[in-house]
Amino acid sequence: MKYLISILALVLTLNVFSQNQLPDSCFTKKQVLDISFTIDSLWYMDSINKLIIEQQSSIIADYDWQIELDKANLAYKDDYIEILRSSTDTYEIERDEYFKWYNKKSVWFGIGVIATTVVFKIVAGF
Repeated sequence: MKYLISILALVLTLNVFSQNQLPDSCFTKKQVLDISFTIDSLWYMDSINKLIIEQQSSIIADYDWQIELDKANLAYKDDYIEILRSSTDTYEIERDEYFKWYNKKSVWFGIGVIATTVVFKIVAGF
């Protein structure tokens, strides 16, 4: 008897607290298919967007690597320019020291010709 009363109470409580169906929550087959197609298209677009984001991330990583290479290249070019400037400065200093008037062969040749001519004139004049 106890079991019969408990089963009856259980059935009554389940019936009393059952969920009421709202008439607005029913969809037609066409609406369900449209919702399904919309969800499928959203999943497809999401997968495409994920692929695009991954590709863009790899492209950005490549550009970051290219930027690092460009920075290194500019640093080497700056060093090269500095070396060329020091080389031209050294060349100018060396040229200024070497190409004085007394270091030119033509000046000494001219002095030698004039000295020889003067000596011959003096010797021939006596």
